[in-house]
Amino acid sequence: MTRILLAQGVRYRRDGQVYLVREVLPGGRLRVRNQSFGAELIVSRDDLYAPWLSGELRFEVGGPKTAPGGPLILMWTGPESG
Repeated sequence: MTRILLAQGVRYRRDGQVYLVREVLPGGRLRVRNQSFGAELIVSRDDLYAPWLSGELRFEVGGPKTAPGGPLILMWTGPESG
């Protein structure tokens, strides 16, 4: 199964909205900011697991050939099908 590190600065898209992890909180919670309209909310990692498995949640791809601040480049990061 693929591992995802939910750390500060990670961006993901869910339900057509882009979110940025602003802070990792105790108890498996995350403070995230909705990049579309600026609201901040607290989510649990467990709340993200089911949408990630179903493909409804996608994470930003980072690397040396991606442009910071550019468009959100997404990839399927769900569990490997076997």
